[in-house]
Amino acid sequence: MDLQQSFPGGMIVDCPQRERMGYGGDAHATSETGMANFNMAAFYEKWMQDWRDVQGTESMVGDMNDPSWARKNETSGRIFNNGILPHTAPTYWGGGGPAWGGIVVMLPWSHYQHYGDLHILKNNFNLIKTWIAYINTHVHDHILQPYGGTWDFLGLAVAECHCRGDE
Repeated sequence: MDLQQSFPGGMIVDCPQRERMGYGGDAHATSETGMANFNMAAFYEKWMQDWRDVQGTESMVGDMNDPSWARKNETSGRIFNNGILPHTAPTYWGGGGPAWGGIVVMLPWSHYQHYGDLHILKNNFNLIKTWIAYINTHVHDHILQPYGGTWDFLGLAVAECHCRGDE
C-alpha cells in the first residue's frame, strides 16, 4: 500500500475519494495504527503545526462564498483568536465535536509514547493548554455543553443526559 495515497495533501482523511479535509476525529481512529506500522513522526509533527496554525478559528459549515454568511454567523469560520479549534486542519471545514479538536491532546501524547521525542509535547503544550481552557469554558456541573452549533455532535448526548437526570 502506498501510504501517501491514503493521506493526500499531508493530512489524515477517512475517504480520500471524496473528502480531503484532515478531520481530527479520523486521526483518533488511525494514528496509533499508523505509528505502529509506518514512520509517521515527521508527518504528525507537520500536522500538529497545522493545528497550531488554525487554533482560534471556528469550523466552517455552509456557503463560504456568500459574503453575508462567511465569518459572520455560527459555524462560519469566525476568527476568535482564543483556544477554539475547528474540526479539521489545515482546513477549517466540516462538522465534528470536541473529540475532533481533542486530537491536539491525544496525538502529541501518543507520538511521544511511540517515538520518545519530547519536542512534540513541548511544541504543542500551549496549543493543548489553550484548547483545554477553551473547552472548560463550556462545562456546567462537570458536563461539557454543546458549543459548536448543529455540527458539534454533542447536543443529543447532553440532552439525553439531562433527560435521564430529570427522571
